[in-house]
Amino acid sequence: MRQLRKVLSALILLLALCSAAAQSCFRAGDPSRWSDAFTGNGVTGRKIMAMAGGKDGLYCLIQNQLSNLTGGMTTNSVVMRWDGRRWHTVGPAFPAATSTTPRLIGMHLVGDSALYILGNFSTTTALNSPGIVRLNLRSMQYEAVGRGLGNGYVQRALAVGDTLYIMGQFTRVVDAVKQTVANNVARYAIRSNRWDSMGTGLGGFIPNISDNIDFESMCQITAVPNGEVVFAARFTSAGGISTNGLAGWKSGRGWRNLYGGPRAWNGSSTAISPVPRTVIYSPRDTSLYIGGYVGYVVNTPTSRAGQWGWARLRDTLWTKRVEDSTWKADSFWLYRATGLNGHVLYDGFIDSARRNIYVGGEFQTIGSTGDVKVFDIATGRFSRLNKGISNAGRVRCMAWWNGRLYAAGTITEVDSFYRVDQLAQYDGKRWLPVGWGLSTASTTRGINALLEDSKGNVYA
Repeated sequence: MRQLRKVLSALILLLALCSAAAQSCFRAGDPSRWSDAFTGNGVTGRKIMAMAGGKDGLYCLIQNQLSNLTGGMTTNSVVMRWDGRRWHTVGPAFPAATSTTPRLIGMHLVGDSALYILGNFSTTTALNSPGIVRLNLRSMQYEAVGRGLGNGYVQRALAVGDTLYIMGQFTRVVDAVKQTVANNVARYAIRSNRWDSMGTGLGGFIPNISDNIDFESMCQITAVPNGEVVFAARFTSAGGISTNGLAGWKSGRGWRNLYGGPRAWNGSSTAISPVPRTVIYSPRDTSLYIGGYVGYVVNTPTSRAGQWGWARLRDTLWTKRVEDSTWKADSFWLYRATGLNGHVLYDGFIDSARRNIYVGGEFQTIGSTGDVKVFDIATGRFSRLNKGISNAGRVRCMAWWNGRLYAAGTITEVDSFYRVDQLAQYDGKRWLPVGWGLSTASTTRGINALLEDSKGNVYA
């Protein structure tokens, strides 16, 4: 009878915490009480705006503080760390100015010591670093980056040695010594805590933030081995040099046009300004891969132009692929865009083994559905990751950590089976939820029985 009462008590407790629609169950309290067989949903409440894989876990930037993690854990931090089994709060509450709502856009992890938080925000008077702050991962305190921006906001950052490069919509950066004119790009000397301009910056820059809710970043910065830093976004000039959304910067030399850059296509023979969303350098074939609202490239006949969304720059030659029975140029295509207002988001990165490029966003792929693909550099082909993102969502950001791919966005179902909440992981064979609890997308699958052993473990 005593054993039966234990089972019935556990059953009542779990049923009270179950969602009948999602068939999701979890045990209140310490998530370690569940075995690793019980994964979970992800993040509830606010959106995940950026992710980065560190030595001790996956760091996630939450759109705003006061969010919930799977299992009902509430936090007032904007950064959370997933260690593979449970969530951890990273740092104190975000130091936003009183009576303001910070719009967080991006995050950049530098080693295991600092996280740079980017966005459109004002900070407390004591910190005084609008638009960009640094979270010291050793002291777990926020620090000023110079004195931040003089106006506007930051969307992307990349650290190369002692220099942090930033891109966004702003015209001034400020430190303790001076206020510097910097048009949409700037560089920051980390050790000396000083800002500097990059020539005359980017002209015709359009941040292309999708809306006032998501404030999503639609630009990218990458570095190549020759010391050049490449910027991809919607702009028409760099340092006074005409460009098409792509330009390279090198200290001591300045800006250069990258061989004409990509083009977009408006359905006629006229090329229009592209909207590159990501740029990735591949050491395997020493190429730059560009993704976003691009399709027509400088050496493609306009009669064969199309909004394919994927292009490659190798040496001095741009290449792309149009898959049809009559004409094939090189080997690259990804999606047919639904239009500039169709939220054709894009993110991508090259995996640790430097063999594949993972791409994600909201696109219409040819021959299949899903919002994450893997591109094999050797064969020039895209393939699906199992059944992929099942719902008609969009992938906002991706990261690689501990041998797994993590994708975040408006994701509610993966592999046509698991119910997830904004965050999912791919282990090389299948997609899985992140967190703790039990969740499936099917109303016909659920917990049918519960047993408790002599040590007090509950099995479902």
